[in-house]
Amino acid sequence: MSIGELLAHMIGARVNWFFAWMREENAAMTAMDRWASSDESAVPEAAELVAMFEET
Repeated sequence: MSIGELLAHMIGARVNWFFAWMREENAAMTAMDRWASSDESAVPEAAELVAMFEET
């Protein structure tokens, strides 16, 4: 697993925790939930991953 894939996995877990489990909803979390729930295997660029990680 690459560092990008690992970070994407961590973002997905955080989105699931805050968005799905704790119901902390906002526009950014909604968009990230759609991304984390998709079947796409493409990992976003490093800057985008960092921004998503900071947002969560």
